[in-house]
Amino acid sequence: MLKIAIDCRELEKIRFGIGRFVKGIIDYLNNYPVDIDITLIVYEGYDKTLFDLSKYRLMVFKKNYPLIILDHIIIPIELKKHTIDLFYSPYYKIPIRGRFKKIGMIHDLNIIKREVGYPLWKRLLYRYLFKFYSRQMNKIVTDSNYSKQDIINYLKVDEKKVKVISIPLDKIFLIDSAPGREQQTRDIFLFVGNILKHKNIEFLLKVYSKLETSIRKRYKLILAGKINDYYKKRLERLGYSFGLGKEEFEFSGFVSEEELVNLYRRAKIFLFPSLLEGFGVPVVEAQAMGVPVIASDRTSIPEVACNAAVLLNPYNVDEWVETILKLLNNENFRDELIKRGKSNVSRFSLDKIGLEFFDFIRNQVVYSNSEPQTFSQEST
Repeated sequence: MLKIAIDCRELEKIRFGIGRFVKGIIDYLNNYPVDIDITLIVYEGYDKTLFDLSKYRLMVFKKNYPLIILDHIIIPIELKKHTIDLFYSPYYKIPIRGRFKKIGMIHDLNIIKREVGYPLWKRLLYRYLFKFYSRQMNKIVTDSNYSKQDIINYLKVDEKKVKVISIPLDKIFLIDSAPGREQQTRDIFLFVGNILKHKNIEFLLKVYSKLETSIRKRYKLILAGKINDYYKKRLERLGYSFGLGKEEFEFSGFVSEEELVNLYRRAKIFLFPSLLEGFGVPVVEAQAMGVPVIASDRTSIPEVACNAAVLLNPYNVDEWVETILKLLNNENFRDELIKRGKSNVSRFSLDKIGLEFFDFIRNQVVYSNSEPQTFSQEST
């Protein structure tokens, strides 16, 4: 039987792309047994309330090991002991030692781009690390065709080496499984995401400030996501300079999954003017929760949102204001967008992406020298 090890040390980062992907894979395994011997790599003291991992073989490591020793000496030794055929990492770092096949995931290369705002030394460091580790991988998995093209262009790897597998939608966001949604009042405009320079929040505040006061009083702008205090105060001052009152917009900070679901339930419109995305998970979450989406027409967002969102120039204030008003005043337009959104999210179902992922894993070892095979869930 094929033996694989999956690095699950990032389970704690559940609200980020890495944690989302790992959570999806484990959810899939818990629902669909696969004909693979699976070992999960976790840190000591991992949150046992997130998942039941009792039926899997675990490699448990202490967090106090120096990462370079753990990643490149201790883990490869343990993998050799268990005669592992393939190691899968949901991020770019993989062991550089070991004869097993190595697949790593590069979600995006945003950190090396000037638009994100990191200092030059950090961008150069990560560019080197991405290049170094990508050369150690047998295959690279990424979230979108946009990110795939970035990897090919920036890291100079062969196109055949890169496989696109989307991030699966967490079942908690499926509208049919969200009890109480009918009773929720839609009283906010919503943005979700880590609040950094490339998320274009300055622009969003400007757009919101151009709406009539009566609209702003009815629909508060909630910006949900991690933000440092300095940037938060800077953006708040900017909002006030645009004429916004304290009661009209709010930076809620990091929110739990339950709180996030409640925010989606309350959202009249989801606004996502980001300039740079490797995927854009919140767009799919909003669509699944029946919220019409207005988003940027840049990077990966068009391929993720498909024709189920209004995609606009993220620098054109008037265009955004006009579209918001249209969604508020035209019920047919709004309903059609919601309908398309619900249809679009089926592309990101856990069943579909989990099956695609494990088909891909099998083919890397069992059928690496012959034609790839496709496995149905029934065959597992």
